[in-house]
Amino acid sequence: MKRWAALVVGLYALVMLALVLPVLMLSWGVRLDEVARLFAREPGPWVVVGIYVLLFGGCQLLLLLVPVRATGGRPVPRRRLIVPAITVALLAALLLGSGVFAVGLAIFGEHDEALFFIGAALALLVAGWAFWSYIFYIKARDREPVAAVNRMARWLLAGSILELLVAVPTHIVVRCRHDCCAPIGTFWGITCGLAVALLSFGPALFLLFADRARRITPTLPPATETPQAQC
Repeated sequence: MKRWAALVVGLYALVMLALVLPVLMLSWGVRLDEVARLFAREPGPWVVVGIYVLLFGGCQLLLLLVPVRATGGRPVPRRRLIVPAITVALLAALLLGSGVFAVGLAIFGEHDEALFFIGAALALLVAGWAFWSYIFYIKARDREPVAAVNRMARWLLAGSILELLVAVPTHIVVRCRHDCCAPIGTFWGITCGLAVALLSFGPALFLLFADRARRITPTLPPATETPQAQC
């Protein structure tokens, strides 16, 4: 089952890389040749995209640890749910912090008041990580492990949709206002929301692959003892 988990993570990384150009073009109103020149001229965009894919790809891998162990026929102790709970809590904190950051930039732009929202976003990121880790673990420990991870993934999908409903309008506001650096913050909110939304489908996709693998794998009939020849 580890191969199917690697396939899910690889597909997730490929989809994220495939969305880089369309998201950049739609968010910044630039042409394809301009984006291509940017990536050809500067190494910085490649570094940012690489870090981004590694961060969320690693979270996708951690979220699949419990389903991989369960579908492999091994028991899943309740303490194993700590890893997906912490991972989902980190993603939830990123969504909450980026949403607050985007609202602050839309209201105050690049003025000093926006620093308050930056500090609030960072505080929510740190405090939210600890808070949501506890909440997710408490809610998950009384459930079947795979069902608990799937429920966490559904929460992530709902949270990412809500965050995108905040990030997209605020990005339009700061873009129309022709701010210099504020659109970078709201753009982070859009990319974070999209990445988490795609990531939330990982456990269900892995279970689909695992179920299909079990169906097509032939089962060997039980061995029968051959009667010994009588002397």
